[in-house]
Amino acid sequence: MKDNLDPNKTYRNQEWLERQYVVLEKSQSQIGREINIAERTIGNWMDKFKIPRREHGQAVHLARGKHEIIDKEVLEIMQGCLLGDGSLIRISNYSALFKIGQSENHKSWVYFLKDFLEDHGISCSRVYEYVSKGSGFSKKGNKYFSMETSPSEYLLEEYKRWYPEQTKIVPYNIDLTPKVLLYWHLGDGSLSCQGPGSYKASLATYGFRKEDVQHLCDLFLSHNITAHRTGANGIAIPSGMTLAFFEFMDNCPGRLWLDFGYRFEVENIPEWRSPKYLRKRYIEDKMSTVEIANELGTYDTVIGRWLKKFNIPARGNSEAQRVKYLKTRSEQ
Repeated sequence: MKDNLDPNKTYRNQEWLERQYVVLEKSQSQIGREINIAERTIGNWMDKFKIPRREHGQAVHLARGKHEIIDKEVLEIMQGCLLGDGSLIRISNYSALFKIGQSENHKSWVYFLKDFLEDHGISCSRVYEYVSKGSGFSKKGNKYFSMETSPSEYLLEEYKRWYPEQTKIVPYNIDLTPKVLLYWHLGDGSLSCQGPGSYKASLATYGFRKEDVQHLCDLFLSHNITAHRTGANGIAIPSGMTLAFFEFMDNCPGRLWLDFGYRFEVENIPEWRSPKYLRKRYIEDKMSTVEIANELGTYDTVIGRWLKKFNIPARGNSEAQRVKYLKTRSEQ
């Protein structure tokens, strides 16, 4: 025992021992090391005072689990990944961990996430490389790369939201933010060219329930983006909404552009399909539908139709006359 430590004021004192074990959540061995007393002796006095022992899972969690606070940005990124190939794994009644994996072509995604999470104070494993078994005509398996975070009590709450009955669902109260959409698209999105200036974005949601996928489509609609559940239970963004889809989404990190840029590159799409462009011209610049149509070489009815699609309120007759009058005066 350490010099000058009175045993009657430490491990032989019920109030002191309860504080160390119950309140401060120290283990028996940790208490013993701090006062240079055998772990067994600490256990004997705990029994004498009838201090209840922890369950094995809780003891392991306190000894090995991480108690890092997960901030809003990290949580959004994890949610985007969970809509794709990400997963949460329950370790015990007290903690869960986050895991992500990708094929060799997209391994940069795994390394990027590991670095990002560690920069935000989340402990991660090294990146594991493994080869899947060959199947069918292919005798050679494919390389995959994965990593996982350390178990966390905060991730257990997320696990309960996403896996209420041990099967992954889409939580009803999920918030579809620009960052969530970006990391969902990076993990499970695709972009196909239908012809000059025509692109269709898709999201692979095949493993979710039909009602979950429909709920995600409804969330898109709440942001003025039309999305359809396909027959295979995926999500399709029609070509007319492609610009709105990407304008709502956060920008792709430059570090990932080399491997993922093809999922974001669109060109020659008519500007009237851009909600950002229409809001600027119609709301901020006070241009009429006729003026916008003349600028883009189309019809004012086309502009009016797309304003309606994006829920941009049309000006009434009196407001339109007032705007026209003010513009005429400013030009004089």
